[in-house]
Amino acid sequence: MITPKFKIHSTSPIYVQLYDFIKKEIFSGKIKAGEKLPSKRALSSHLGIAISTCTAAYENLIDEGYIVSKERSGYFVEDITLFKITEHQNMKNNKKENHKNMESDNNSEHIDKTKNNNKIKPALLADLSYKKNFIYDLSYNMVDFKNFPYGIFKKLSREMFDSENYNSLSICDKRGTFELRTSIATYLSENRGFECSAENIIIGSGMEYLFQILFELLEDNPIFGIENPGYEKWSILFKNNKIKFFNIPITDSGMSIDSLKKTDSNIACITPSHQFPTGVVMPISERLKILSWANSQKTRYIVEDDYDSEFKYYGKPIPSLKSLDEHDKVIYIGNFSKSIAPSLRVSYMLLPDSLLASYLSIPHMICPVPTFIQQILTDFISQGYFEKHLNRSRNLYRKKRILLTELFEKNLPFCEISGSQAGLHFILKTGLDIDAEKAVVEKAISCGIKISHVSSYYMLQPSCSVPDGIIIGFGGIDISVIPEAVDILTKIISEHIVKHI
Repeated sequence: MITPKFKIHSTSPIYVQLYDFIKKEIFSGKIKAGEKLPSKRALSSHLGIAISTCTAAYENLIDEGYIVSKERSGYFVEDITLFKITEHQNMKNNKKENHKNMESDNNSEHIDKTKNNNKIKPALLADLSYKKNFIYDLSYNMVDFKNFPYGIFKKLSREMFDSENYNSLSICDKRGTFELRTSIATYLSENRGFECSAENIIIGSGMEYLFQILFELLEDNPIFGIENPGYEKWSILFKNNKIKFFNIPITDSGMSIDSLKKTDSNIACITPSHQFPTGVVMPISERLKILSWANSQKTRYIVEDDYDSEFKYYGKPIPSLKSLDEHDKVIYIGNFSKSIAPSLRVSYMLLPDSLLASYLSIPHMICPVPTFIQQILTDFISQGYFEKHLNRSRNLYRKKRILLTELFEKNLPFCEISGSQAGLHFILKTGLDIDAEKAVVEKAISCGIKISHVSSYYMLQPSCSVPDGIIIGFGGIDISVIPEAVDILTKIISEHIVKHI
């Protein structure tokens, strides 16, 4: 019989503790695939808890695909062998990587003490960060893979293929399946504050694909204004496609509208709800200004990249810029990379009516996302799993963020934390100059910490005062190793502060 030891004074509800216990028992093999679980009534009587508590725990396990309810037969454990193998392999790989990193760290420590130590050039830091195996992942672009709803996706995939729905194997509308676009439209209405039609939504495989569409739709020789510092792929994309653009400086209110007006830009690309990388939130006054700028000319548009809007930890969610758009001048872009997983490669774009007709008239356009992937994602959203996943993710990331900020405030009280109320990263401003902070990042990388600096995302040297600092991402790091990572960073930062006194 299932017999967990409940922590009465824990902040975690009893049903969550029961759910966690059964899940661990399944993973460990103590409760085997195909095994019948006790009825809710029998379990509640055995544990001395309410039937509703057992019901809640069982329903969560069913939702995530760990158990299945069979009518008139009871509850049975699902076969999760494939996932267990994957997890085991990941653990093995992590152990190997950790061993390698320990050796690497010891070697780097020795090198640091030698007179002939060759300092890593800042330009090579990005390359190094991709090549090195990291113990502590504090990069901005990761999510917690352990939080991925493996069981649910397995369940939905099985249901789709069991139904032998031939439509899921066919080529869909060039905009994507109507069902997925409808689900997204409903989600945007309920969560991002604006109504839209599924007809205006385009499904794509990443931001790069959506921008390629925009290049064809916008007037001849569009001129883009992009954030500086900002998302590095934008400038690369424009350069590769020979698209003219201006780097517009970021202030403590987001993109400088005054600077934008001084250029010939007619398309502004912004991340207003949590600017990347500074974390700045564009206030309502500036949002109205940039909308006014767009409304003043027919050919002007704003591209709103709402890349991690799902994560807001205090107060109400930050409304999208699109929710203020009365003249259909905002091209809204969203994706599931941060909310579900980067490898899903499903993004979407809301086109204004003025551009939709042009898109539909392009004969060679197709939707690059497989139809069956769209169907699974549709079911994930429409059946309520997406909302539940987001709630779990917010709780998890909130815990990570709180732990990180509390440790930094305790260990480095002279540092300032900004942009921490939303998204999956914040900025740690040490008070050191840029060169010293770059040296901190460089040393952290050599110690197995994947991390970056705001200055790495400048396309041009800033022409106005902007927040610099170290980017602390918390999506990908395991919460159990956060104290170790902060301890290492504390020592590195403190050493550099002593040097500069």
